[in-house]
Amino acid sequence: MKVLATLLALVAALLTKAETTDICDRTPKVRDAILKATSADDDCAAVDLASVTEELILHSFGLTSLKAGDFDGLSSLAFLSLNNNQLTTLPEGLFDGLDSLEGLFIEGSQLIALPEDLFDGLSNLEILSLNGNQFTTLPEGLFDGLSSLESLSLDYNRLTTLPAGVFDGLGNLARLYLEGNHLVRLNRNDPLFKKVTASIFLENQTEYQTLSDVPITKVDGGSMVTYSVELTYSVEHSRSTQSKGDAFINKNSTMRRKWVAIHDSKLPVGFLGTPGVTTIHTGELWYWADFSFLVKEPIVAIEFIFICFDIWGQHTQNLSTTQVQDFGVGEHSFANGWQSDYNEASEHYASIAYIARVRTKSGAIVTANTDKVIDAALEYMDDFTDDLLEAPKHGPRMPF
Repeated sequence: MKVLATLLALVAALLTKAETTDICDRTPKVRDAILKATSADDDCAAVDLASVTEELILHSFGLTSLKAGDFDGLSSLAFLSLNNNQLTTLPEGLFDGLDSLEGLFIEGSQLIALPEDLFDGLSNLEILSLNGNQFTTLPEGLFDGLSSLESLSLDYNRLTTLPAGVFDGLGNLARLYLEGNHLVRLNRNDPLFKKVTASIFLENQTEYQTLSDVPITKVDGGSMVTYSVELTYSVEHSRSTQSKGDAFINKNSTMRRKWVAIHDSKLPVGFLGTPGVTTIHTGELWYWADFSFLVKEPIVAIEFIFICFDIWGQHTQNLSTTQVQDFGVGEHSFANGWQSDYNEASEHYASIAYIARVRTKSGAIVTANTDKVIDAALEYMDDFTDDLLEAPKHGPRMPF
């Protein structure tokens, strides 16, 4: 019996050894992440890839390229994140064999184009997020075979057109996100969506601009009513949540505020959507802005400015906030308040948001093109001049 047990143990050991894989020639950062996920120390020549069953996170790894075969053998992997890298394209066959993959996230990675068959074979994929890249269009058959896909996110790319039938095979799709692109002539009744039963999100489309242009976006900034609110704030995520209470100022007003944003393409940071300034009451009165922005290369400091106008067409003040912290490539959120008073809150009507200057991680300081800022301001105040851009800036004070 002892001999038989020894033989069985030897066979098991040989089988185990046969199931290991040499990954030494894979992209170094991918190799190291796999080794960490398998607790394989530094032995890249014999890795049990089947033991990677949950997630592989390559978020903000500074990846500039990947090669076919980097993820070979990860047949049990459920989630893969490649967010916030510097990848302009991906090789054919990169995701071959990822039969168990349920979630794939490639956001903020500067992708310009993808192979048409990149996602072939990912029949169990439920979530695919490609937000914040640089696509202007997509291959017609890119999503063919994704029969289990429930959520597809393509927000804040540069999409100007989409091929007919690109979404036709997504019979299980529940949510399709296309916000913040240049699909201005597209609506939910377009033949492109004829076979799509999912909820479709198309907000914040802007006219396509060349890289030398600085587009301006405008949206409804909400009611002139100032509400009493309760705020909670996450220091970690620089984001607030509001619980709206009773009307406090302008209770009977039907006027609506105006929000304008300048999107300067030469900056390494851009607004997501059109941010603006509202007013809130928390026991004290505040100007309030809560918004998101997309970082295209690592930065260490950024200054936001909101130029404010009252209902009489007068410039009132410039609200500014400077954030000195490391921001990686990708989407970030921010909320800030500036103390106000009753008259200011009652008469606040419009704001123009722009990113005034940015310091990159490499040390470069990039400043805004203010010509479009002035053009936008002249719509609210006929005699607005550039010296008002240098008016005293009302610095932030958080209401927490």
